[in-house]
Amino acid sequence: MDAVEYLKGKARVQKEYSSSLSCDFENPELAVEIVEDFLKSHPKETYKSYLLKVLPNVPLDAEGYPQACCSNYYKHREHCDGNCRYCWNEEYDGDNT
Repeated sequence: MDAVEYLKGKARVQKEYSSSLSCDFENPELAVEIVEDFLKSHPKETYKSYLLKVLPNVPLDAEGYPQACCSNYYKHREHCDGNCRYCWNEEYDGDNT
């Protein structure tokens, strides 16, 4: 786990539990282990996973991605660069418009 991934994971742990990791500086190995365990047991919800949760029968391509562009379902994704897999795998921010 690199530093950026750790910090993002730590932010998710703090958001989930509304607290901070008290062991950050006292025991950094334990802090990293806590974040890694949390990320394994709480995978991020992506635009793809959210869409499949609310529309389980949406048509998928051969690789398991929705056939339509992410911008067809989410207005804030209007500036598509054609890399649909990248967009579908981004973390879902709760904006379902």
